[in-house]
Amino acid sequence: MRISRTARATQNGIEVVKHEPGLQSLASATVTPDEAKQLKRGQVVQARASGANLSGSVTSVDHRLQKATGMAEVLVELPRTNGAASVGAFLSATVALESETT
Repeated sequence: MRISRTARATQNGIEVVKHEPGLQSLASATVTPDEAKQLKRGQVVQARASGANLSGSVTSVDHRLQKATGMAEVLVELPRTNGAASVGAFLSATVALESETT
């Protein structure tokens, strides 16, 4: 099973955000509470933006929006590449869940 969402780049050019040295970008997407339970920090995220394929990771799952919107926010860290994930850009992101990777 996979979770696929449209995410939006929120920050660009951050030095060593969480895992990788160098410039990184962050993207944000919302997921249902059930999907949020299946996501873990460090899970691999495959993304596509402006024709570029990117590989990143889940950095956090934030449940603070859930009370107001019924959704949780997922933050994803991606490598910064030639504006593909510039601030405000939309990208398609997919996470393969445990049952697919084992």
